[in-house]
Amino acid sequence: MNRQQLLTKMKKVINTQCHKNNYVSFTEVLLGMGKLANEDYESWCTGKVYYLERLVKGNLGQLNYLLKEYHKHCLQLGWNPSITIYKKWGKGHKPTLRFSKSGLDHIEKAYSTHYVKKE
Repeated sequence: MNRQQLLTKMKKVINTQCHKNNYVSFTEVLLGMGKLANEDYESWCTGKVYYLERLVKGNLGQLNYLLKEYHKHCLQLGWNPSITIYKKWGKGHKPTLRFSKSGLDHIEKAYSTHYVKKE
């Protein structure tokens, strides 16, 4: 799938998610595009997998492109960014979940930013 096809599919998923929930998150976009399986997402949320990037179908170049275009598209639509902290599901200690192998703050922030539709 080329970049234009990825972008078209992503925009469709973003619009669908926002009409359903009035917000959109990058993890939901990945799930909606089929780049991330529900079982894999749940494994990450329960702490069985150290970082989310490992589970995403496609290479890091595609993922980086999608992430940049996700932010660009949502800002063009005039939606408000909202940082969301992802915590481990289940009982006991609830550490913050990691999105990337590196764990760099700007990358983690980019993944965890949701966009809320203005009322």
